[in-house]
Amino acid sequence: MKSDTTQLPLVIGITGHRNLRAEDEGVLRRLLHEFFSDMQEEYSHTPLMLISPLAEGADRITAQVALESGIELIVPLPMPVRLYERDFESWESLGEFRALLKRAKHVFELPLMAGTFESDVEQYGSHRDEQYALVGAYVARHCQILVALWDGVPSKLVGSTAQVVEFKIHGIPSAYAHQSPLDIVESGPVYHILTPRNSTLTIPIYSLTTTWIYPETDNQNEAEFQRIFRRIDGFNADCALHSTTLSAEKPKSKSYVLPPEIMDSMPESLSMNLDRYATADVLAGLYQKRTLTIQMWLFVLVFIVVSAQVGSYILTGNPWILLTYIIGLSAAYTGYLWAHRGEFEIKYLDYRALAEGMRIQLFWQIAGINHNIAEHYMRKQKGDLDWIRDAVITWSIPLGEYSHGDFQNKDSLATRMQLIGKHWIDDQCTYFIKSAHRDSNKLKILKLWGNFFFFCRTCFSYY
Repeated sequence: MKSDTTQLPLVIGITGHRNLRAEDEGVLRRLLHEFFSDMQEEYSHTPLMLISPLAEGADRITAQVALESGIELIVPLPMPVRLYERDFESWESLGEFRALLKRAKHVFELPLMAGTFESDVEQYGSHRDEQYALVGAYVARHCQILVALWDGVPSKLVGSTAQVVEFKIHGIPSAYAHQSPLDIVESGPVYHILTPRNSTLTIPIYSLTTTWIYPETDNQNEAEFQRIFRRIDGFNADCALHSTTLSAEKPKSKSYVLPPEIMDSMPESLSMNLDRYATADVLAGLYQKRTLTIQMWLFVLVFIVVSAQVGSYILTGNPWILLTYIIGLSAAYTGYLWAHRGEFEIKYLDYRALAEGMRIQLFWQIAGINHNIAEHYMRKQKGDLDWIRDAVITWSIPLGEYSHGDFQNKDSLATRMQLIGKHWIDDQCTYFIKSAHRDSNKLKILKLWGNFFFFCRTCFSYY
């Protein structure tokens, strides 16, 4: 299933042993096929994406199964590819690695850890192990579900499968991620396939069975993560449902952010983020209109119902008054149910938060700030907003903090700061000033209507 740049994929990460038993490969492939098939069926509007560093063994088997299932492959490399290829001793293994690289949608190298140089990772040792841990942390941080082909044995080895599982369940240490000690732990579910190593002497009786492992933190259980995944699937469903509206309105939304002459000269990474902003912005506007329309009609219908009830005391026995009351009440309740089940207000607020997050990400990229805003955006808000941060993280692949902002290579810092000041800071300032005046005028009008209805109520009461 191919995805466009505005769809939110459900990102699957993989960690596992390199030295798998040859006789287990067939069963592992079947279990992986079943897992991917179940995810595609459960979240039918959402494309899947696999992140795999393509180490020997589990990484490659999972990547091959994913590609067979029509899933896009993203490959983060722990070090420059010429150094990473030294891991693969046989020509067959090296050829397999290069063949999978060619089939990947994106391939990119993670930076070396602070204070580490290429000469440090040329040979096996602690520096090279730290790079394996870094790529494991990247996979754990950027996936919604981590698949682990793991024997279940805890290990303190740096860069081991057990450590990556630990990253996903209990959070990533600050050495591998931007975070504050006060931030809530970022964690997620692990789909564990109990997988013996080739060197395992005693094979567990439950080997090659599957189980879900969930973080043991505040309310992060199966239902909570399924809710996040359903929100992502719902966003993609809305993109498909309102595709005509999106095609018509996105150009206008983009023009409010940047003028056409700047958009035409932007590199692909910025164009994609602007398009993603516009998608969320248009959907937010659509559901805002629906929310306000429903609210207006509910107020009108409630006024009609109350008026009919008051009128029934004046015109006792008039069937039209009773009919008006019943129809008005039924219409109001139907409108409420439609809005509630459609989650119009929730979607309006969520999509607005997502759009504003992408606006910030866009201008950060222009400024040359190569951090993912999810590392700084709504980190203290857990619960209903989790899916928004997941969405921002997903859209950063592979354009997150490890990418180089190409826009800053074209224009000077002063030119880019002028652009940001004019089209972001000044624009937002003007918007909020106008909004304050608009809301003040609306308040005056609402007060007039309130006084009018109060007068009508008083008249009805008198009669």
